[in-house]
Amino acid sequence: MKNTKMLRLLAGPALTVVLGLILLLSPDSASALVGRILGWVAVLIALAEAFSGDKKSPVKAVIFGVIGVLILRDPLYVARILGRILGLAMFSWGVGGVVRNRRTGKSITPGVVLSGAVAVLGLVLFLVPMATSRIVLSGVGILIIGIGVKEGYDRLREKKRLEGPENPGVIDVEKL
Repeated sequence: MKNTKMLRLLAGPALTVVLGLILLLSPDSASALVGRILGWVAVLIALAEAFSGDKKSPVKAVIFGVIGVLILRDPLYVARILGRILGLAMFSWGVGGVVRNRRTGKSITPGVVLSGAVAVLGLVLFLVPMATSRIVLSGVGILIIGIGVKEGYDRLREKKRLEGPENPGVIDVEKL
């Protein structure tokens, strides 16, 4: 009975840690899963458009069908494209910031340095979009592992507190 309660108490945090480990050790699988889901959604939209009575539906069905099949053939395509778009946006934003900050007449200002850093990061993201995706998902995995460990610790700590309104927040030494 006690083991069942402990299992129920720690099942959620343990699954959270496992999810974090998956993201940390295999970040491409998360990107591929998102790509597959988007691909199937596009195919389902294509089927829905094909059977609707609208005159523009056949064109929409073909477009969504082609997009869905392309994504399903290469699920990481979505991550690469989104990484490149974000990289291009960051690069142009950073270069624009450098130009705006240089107009002040000072040679080096914190705004120039920060805008330059954003431009460089945008260029790296544009050139190597999957590496950046892996780094971000690995970082998210580390955060999720930390959340799971903290949640498990908090649940174990709460279990060790004495029950009852007369002793709120008192830790039972016998359960330590």
